Amino acid sequence: MKMGKPLKKQIVRSRGIGALVLLTVILVSCGGYKVKKRNNPWKSYNISHVTVPLFINESLFPGVNTAITAQIIEELGHFTGLKISSGKSGKADALLLGIISGGSHFKDTLKVIDKKYLGDEYKDSLGSRRGFYIPRQQKYELAVQLVLIKNPTTMDYKILKSSWRKYVRPNSKIIFNETLNVSQTITRNIWNRGTVDDGGVVNFTQNDGIVRRSFNHIAKEVSRQFKELILYAF
Repeated sequence: MKMGKPLKKQIVRSRGIGALVLLTVILVSCGGYKVKKRNNPWKSYNISHVTVPLFINESLFPGVNTAITAQIIEELGHFTGLKISSGKSGKADALLLGIISGGSHFKDTLKVIDKKYLGDEYKDSLGSRRGFYIPRQQKYELAVQLVLIKNPTTMDYKILKSSWRKYVRPNSKIIFNETLNVSQTITRNIWNRGTVDDGGVVNFTQNDGIVRRSFNHIAKEVSRQFKELILYAF
């Protein structure tokens, strides 16, 4: 059966409107997932206010605790019905304690996974010295212990900060006590400039800044694992 032009146009227009409505519904639905907030995971424990002091740094990397603490506080801020304070607040319902540890020596902590040989190509920096290898890519690993303590006392905090914490057993005050293991690979800059006195490839201490910048990446990984831990356990 043939349709008249007005009827045909009306059907096409209706289909277009239907597709537009469907697309709008899909976009609204997807947008809803992006802005959806998560509820307080510890509401059932009568915890609505958590304080987060600066994490204890027992690793060989000064400043890594600052980056990880800040990232964890930011992650906790995504939960509705949960107030977060930095530092130690006596008015909070619980305290989140973090202890960061790693190797005891840099040679064990910063593991070399790739080297570069400095030979004739870098003779301007080497001068009369013979060629040698320097680390080009290294990896370090950290363990981040997280303990959530309900109604903490000063003594609780002191014990968990000390070496005595390994003797602490689960109890009604310890909501969780978990350790997250993270690692980060860093690539050092290697260049040849000028003479042996120019601070070229041999004297590349400015590359220490690469390690410090990697703290943000490892902090985000800790935060990701922490979020998964909370969503799975609570």
